[in-house]
Amino acid sequence: EHSVSFRGSSRKGTTLLLHSRGAHVEVSTSDDGPKTAYTRLVDSGKLVGGDKGQIMAVDALEKLHQQLPVPHVGSRPKPQSAWWHKFGMGEASSGKRRITLPGFRGIYLHGTPGRGKTMLMDLFYMGAVAEQKRRRLHFHAFMQEVHSRMNRTSRDQREGDGGASTLDNVATGILKETRLLCLDEVEVTDVADALVLRRLFDTLIGRGLVLVATSNRHPSALYEGGINHSIFKPFTNLIMEHCHVIDLDIEKVEKVENFGNVRKNEKLERIEKVEQIEK
Repeated sequence: EHSVSFRGSSRKGTTLLLHSRGAHVEVSTSDDGPKTAYTRLVDSGKLVGGDKGQIMAVDALEKLHQQLPVPHVGSRPKPQSAWWHKFGMGEASSGKRRITLPGFRGIYLHGTPGRGKTMLMDLFYMGAVAEQKRRRLHFHAFMQEVHSRMNRTSRDQREGDGGASTLDNVATGILKETRLLCLDEVEVTDVADALVLRRLFDTLIGRGLVLVATSNRHPSALYEGGINHSIFKPFTNLIMEHCHVIDLDIEKVEKVENFGNVRKNEKLERIEKVEQIEK
């Protein structure tokens, strides 16, 4: 899998160190967006163009990027034009108000290792300036943080059962700090995580969080075969409903399907020839 290390950051530009199978190249990016950054990589020969899955992902990421206008530095934008109000993340978001927004509010990239999921997410992340309260971290680090927040909140409230009020307070704390959340390598194997995820993200997404995630698995295959899998299904449905799910292996899938169709046609032709001979 491609990965990106960050070397310094500013509103005008960032230098990235793109790792790919032992080699690395430095890439200078700006606030132009993921599509411009991706095109630069292809034009410079640092990436091979024409990858259908990556192009689909870049187009979707660019569309989401265009929906995240840059806040004014040093002053708060007008409420009607502010990015956080657009996504329901205004002052009222610290309460329990849920919002209803049309269309997708996130992107979920999945595919086999080495398809460039992390690289694409990082190109998108670096186009979203720090004033937008962005966060980018590995999924397991995020879950460790969530459980730590739950423990602290439970102690503060003297509630040891991790009930709904605890998770709601955890979600409120996350929303105060984060409006755009990028999670790398989503993988669910623990029943405790499965239970927390469906309740936590129902609140986070319901109150306007924008999510971009990568995984080796389709949402429906997360926690596959896990204990009490039914408790996790609402999280899968939530991701499918609110995120644009993109398969970076689409070319491989299409080739397999086309090959199957060719073999089927060849079989039908052989059957027709046999039937003609028998006649």
